[in-house]
Amino acid sequence: MHVLIATDGKEAARHAMDEALRLLPLQQASVKVTLVSVLDAELRIGGNENAQQDLDEGRAFLEKSGVRAATALRTGKFADEIVRAGTELNADLIVLGTEKASRLTRALLGSVASDVMLKWSGAVMIVKHQS
Repeated sequence: MHVLIATDGKEAARHAMDEALRLLPLQQASVKVTLVSVLDAELRIGGNENAQQDLDEGRAFLEKSGVRAATALRTGKFADEIVRAGTELNADLIVLGTEKASRLTRALLGSVASDVMLKWSGAVMIVKHQS
């Protein structure tokens, strides 16, 4: 099984990693884990300019729990690149966190989690974080 975990360094992403560790057999040698983070250069604010640092911190967090993880840094639109990485890496499951957002925020900015669910044909585990 290949599990792709999306991270942006936020608390919701860390919570999703916690839940993936709790619910999935990520420590098993037969399970491959890849952390993916996306840099959206077109966004001036919130484009995840710390994407590489997010990957490094996420990998360190997983390794403390005995999980070896590869990393993938992507550039482009968040949902599109998460789905593209899942396809290219032949992932069986995409894990991502989501925060509670107002209706206005969702209407203006959309939801990466919703977009991934619509665009990915495989299994998606969305972990809601109450921020």
